[in-house]
Amino acid sequence: MRTKFPAIMGAAALLLSPLPLAREAGVTIITHGFNGNVTDWIIPMAQQIPGHDSFPGSAFSRYRMTVDSDRSVSQSRVGGVSPLVSDSGEIIISLDWSSSATDPFTASQDIANATVPSLLSTTFVPELGGRSLAEFPIHLIGHSRGGSVVTEMARLLGHREFGSITKQHSTRLPSQNIAMRTSIHTSTFYSPIITGN
Repeated sequence: MRTKFPAIMGAAALLLSPLPLAREAGVTIITHGFNGNVTDWIIPMAQQIPGHDSFPGSAFSRYRMTVDSDRSVSQSRVGGVSPLVSDSGEIIISLDWSSSATDPFTASQDIANATVPSLLSTTFVPELGGRSLAEFPIHLIGHSRGGSVVTEMARLLGHREFGSITKQHSTRLPSQNIAMRTSIHTSTFYSPIITGN
């Protein structure tokens, strides 16, 4: 009798969930690299995701998340439907930090530090009805320096201070110039701080 109670409570919790349940519902965040923007291929890529054969429904939500040069972060729904009425539960986000993408001194950590608190905020996307984007499975996709950005975002999301999100998946897309990618990632992501007495 005791073993049935947790199963019944678990089933009840799923049925009473405030968001509709959808197979594989989650958040996909796609970002550009150094000297990039979202209009060249990030938005076209995001528009192709719902057309994939394995996409779990027909309705989705598409947002643009913008990090301004002062590191303020905003969002706007640019396509699809509200997440509360989506049959797939999929949220596709184009992360745009192009206002800082031409500055070689902008570190990946700067963009990640600005972005992650918004992913954890229960008020950042009001259409989620008081839930944060980080409550859903997150797939991070970054091109070139964007690969460093999503790696740092994953690290911050997994950090205890931010709630210890343990299951993460990130995809780093290589730039055309491997030497350039290596120097950018090395100089921005692994910047040691040396102090002396």
